[in-house]
Amino acid sequence: MNVINSMFDVLIPLVPAAIGVALSPAAIIEMILVLLSKRARVNGVVFLATLLVSFFAIALVGAFVFDAVTDVPPSHPFFEEITW
Repeated sequence: MNVINSMFDVLIPLVPAAIGVALSPAAIIEMILVLLSKRARVNGVVFLATLLVSFFAIALVGAFVFDAVTDVPPSHPFFEEITW
């Protein structure tokens, strides 16, 4: 349960940024172009599906990378080279 709470603590601050990306002018222009095509209904559904799958894939890769980074013990040489 502790891992789930920490994941929510990480993901909740990212929600406004995700909404901003989803509502960006590029996505809106792409959607208008898709809906004005000859096969608008099919293209719109495919566009939405690929958009959702890509967001999920990026979040999944980010979660695995974050998990891999947090599994490194503090005595690892990687942490000795960081000078902030």
